[in-house]
Amino acid sequence: MEQWEKQKIAAICVIVLVCLGFSMWESKPTKLEQSSVSAEQQLAEQEKPTGITVYVSGAVVSPGMYKIPAGSRAVEAIGMAGGMLNDANKDKVNLAKKCKDGAQVNVPFLSAKQKKEKEQDVAYVVAASRYKALSEGSLQVNEGNAITDKVNLNTADQKRLESLPGIGPAMAKKIINYRAKGKFTTIEDIMQIPGINTKKFNAIKELLEV
Repeated sequence: MEQWEKQKIAAICVIVLVCLGFSMWESKPTKLEQSSVSAEQQLAEQEKPTGITVYVSGAVVSPGMYKIPAGSRAVEAIGMAGGMLNDANKDKVNLAKKCKDGAQVNVPFLSAKQKKEKEQDVAYVVAASRYKALSEGSLQVNEGNAITDKVNLNTADQKRLESLPGIGPAMAKKIINYRAKGKFTTIEDIMQIPGINTKKFNAIKELLEV
């Protein structure tokens, strides 16, 4: 083989080796980069919080700091604090709100006015239930005589009207004054009298007639 052919073959071999080396060198950063990304993902997964800490305050049984699972909602945080108190203003709390780490879940108290209205509503319901039970017992005893124990808004006197739950002397007087101008056509007409709202009416409606 002539000298120039040997040199030509040697040159080709050198070129091939250089290309192979460059190809291998180019592929190494990609592998290293993939390895680096994978390691970062694993580290992020390991550092991902499994729980969060929130402060539950206000009208709950046991206010304080509580650790709850990440993604929990306000209702779960309040449950950890023992639940709401009777005088909690539940309408002001978004129980479905998701909690974040370090957040505060506050349950406000009812105002003095709201608390009084709630107590009155409960008193009306309890009184109406007792009144209804007594009335039903009276009706059973007098069933043969077809006697009704309901209060007629058009004919009942002051004392009879005051026997209704939540109807005091002043309210009974308003009822009498109202019918003096025109009779009640339905029991719902009693809600035309100031001071008798839907809640009060619902508590006594089964005890009324016209």
